[in-house]
Amino acid sequence: MKLIETLKLALTAVWTHKLRSVLTLLGMIIGVTAVVVVVSMIQGFNTYVDEKIAKIGSKSFNV
Repeated sequence: MKLIETLKLALTAVWTHKLRSVLTLLGMIIGVTAVVVVVSMIQGFNTYVDEKIAKIGSKSFNV
């Protein structure tokens, strides 16, 4: 199958199944957004903890 035929077939499938295409796109957007939010929260928490540890001082921090 040639590239042009493959693209035509793909576009036809997307156009034929509009609801499925929209729901798939929506799922991808929600998934990427969720990953970005979680990574941002983790980085923010790490920064917060680092600042608190630096404020306490390295001499008084025992594990």
